Amino acid sequence: MIGFAPLSVKEEEDFIIVRGGTFEYYFNKNNGMLRYVRVKGRDILIEPLEVFVSQSKDPFNKRFSTVYEDEASCEVTYSDEDKVIVESSGYLKNADGEVIPIAYHIKYTISFDGFMLVDVTLEGTGNTIINWLCYSRATVDSRVARYLIHTNDLYSAEWIHYEVKDISKADKGIKDVLKGRFIPWFWIGNDEVGIEVSVCDVTNHHFGVGCNGVKSDPLGDVGVMFWIRKEDSFVEWFIFGIRNLLTAIKPKWI
Repeated sequence: MIGFAPLSVKEEEDFIIVRGGTFEYYFNKNNGMLRYVRVKGRDILIEPLEVFVSQSKDPFNKRFSTVYEDEASCEVTYSDEDKVIVESSGYLKNADGEVIPIAYHIKYTISFDGFMLVDVTLEGTGNTIINWLCYSRATVDSRVARYLIHTNDLYSAEWIHYEVKDISKADKGIKDVLKGRFIPWFWIGNDEVGIEVSVCDVTNHHFGVGCNGVKSDPLGDVGVMFWIRKEDSFVEWFIFGIRNLLTAIKPKWI
């Protein structure tokens, strides 16, 4: 096949590395998360892909995350020249190492062209409550993140179309560059490299709208499930499954 470059897999002490023709994916063996994405030798991510929940009104407080897990299982479960599957399992923990009774299983299916399907499953192992669930958070180096291309918010019921933004010219400090209820596709990059993210199923997305007839949200945006913001050194995305909604977790909850 013209242009075909077979996938290769290498295991180091701390990482499983999957390489293709122009890309490298590094998976942290301690927590099973995607740590580095390199395209044409350029690092795309500053921090690892993250899944987290929060029991607080503020999602950044009382956070239990995949990044704090250090005893996860992470292994290659399938490998040939055009497809590799990496699977990881662990528990969500806070910065002090305390465990919330929620286990995670993540399956990464990598194709020879660089496409990666990420299947995230969370399962309750006991009784607890959460207010927030973010199943995809990552940060992109601002030196790479010049442009943002995205579909419109399909919640608006408009015909699907695409928008292009030059986010390199955003004001200094924290600036929101995209918010929406359901934005199924976006791409962040420059003239040479980038990363694209697609979400095909939002049937399990839930959000709170306040109480006593008054709409409210701790971050000020009721129902925003897709959120991209820019700081001086990086661009950060969040995709929420549960937003500001008190949710009871029980054994076998998925």
